[in-house]
Amino acid sequence: MLELKHLSKTYRTGDQALTDIGFTVPAGQVVGLIGPSGAGKSTLIRCINRLVEPSRGSVVLGDTELTTLRGRALRKARRRIGMIFQEYALVERLTVMENVLSGRLGYVAGWRSFLRRFNREDIALAFSLLEKVGLAEHYNKRADALSGGQRQRVGIARALEQNPELLLVDEPPPPWTPKPPVRSCA
Repeated sequence: MLELKHLSKTYRTGDQALTDIGFTVPAGQVVGLIGPSGAGKSTLIRCINRLVEPSRGSVVLGDTELTTLRGRALRKARRRIGMIFQEYALVERLTVMENVLSGRLGYVAGWRSFLRRFNREDIALAFSLLEKVGLAEHYNKRADALSGGQRQRVGIARALEQNPELLLVDEPPPPWTPKPPVRSCA
């Protein structure tokens, strides 16, 4: 369950992005935020995962008060929250597979992430997710060689690689139809 209580955000410029927001989302629910550009939708989801610090109020995920966490505790809590960014947020020079596997960085030791050493289960899940989003054949391409829609699907696979309890999506893409697997006729 996600619960927001009296959440507000005022930027240093004095602009009020959020004012006294409160709602509860039960586990398993899908919720969409609709509103005009500049209404605060992106600020709200960024306050939930603490990429933007709320000015006041609280965000509770399950039994964890996210707004009080700092350092290691915050990093650990963020593992429970997947994020699909509006602008992809991929590392352009890394391959599609490396970008998807970066969804597991919160779960691996620092040296393993530096050396890009992931366990077999994480790699198998990444291949499965790339298949689901229709990008299995692009696993070894650099992210900067992909179209915008392909980059968005890599971001989706990366977020799902985390196996998140909560998935936040900033401006979701339109639905896509994965390509059927190519079968050779021999």
